[in-house]
Amino acid sequence: MNSYVDITQNLHCVVLDYDIEDLEKVEESVIEVQQFWCLTDAYIFKTKHGFHAIMFHSLVPYERLRQIIDFAKYCDPMFKYISRFYSHRTIRVAGKYKEKDISFFKVIRGVRELTKQEWELGEMKRAEHRSMIGDAYMLSKFPEVSSKPDNKKKHNTNDNQIDVLNKSSHASSKSINDNRLKV
Repeated sequence: MNSYVDITQNLHCVVLDYDIEDLEKVEESVIEVQQFWCLTDAYIFKTKHGFHAIMFHSLVPYERLRQIIDFAKYCDPMFKYISRFYSHRTIRVAGKYKEKDISFFKVIRGVRELTKQEWELGEMKRAEHRSMIGDAYMLSKFPEVSSKPDNKKKHNTNDNQIDVLNKSSHASSKSINDNRLKV
């Protein structure tokens, strides 16, 4: 899957490749990137040798994506190096081994709310990813948000703000689903 969301506007979703199996380091890196660049939720996928982090709803120009990739601690050095030579990032979604080696793992809550355009384009990109990866979404309770207390502290968000965000996102997703049923 490549990072392009809208080729005419040079919009890309944020994709990061970690070839380490230390989940704490991956979470630390993702949260640091989210805070510094003010990014949205990160969907974490487990691979045979590490993790992929995809922020479907964080839409940025490719130059900014390259900066984000360079900024990310513990991100695969080859992934960083190759991003200098292309106008998009590609992340593997199909298994490269005999068994399926990519599966949904968790969501790390972002630090800001989505715009309507980000939500619409991000959902199209997430649907594209879902169609490629298939069963990995069905085998998990997708999307599930990490509720580790230390994750909330790292984002400097108090519990009241999180409750308000959860209620508003539930209400907006309910109204979206209600509108779909009417059509």
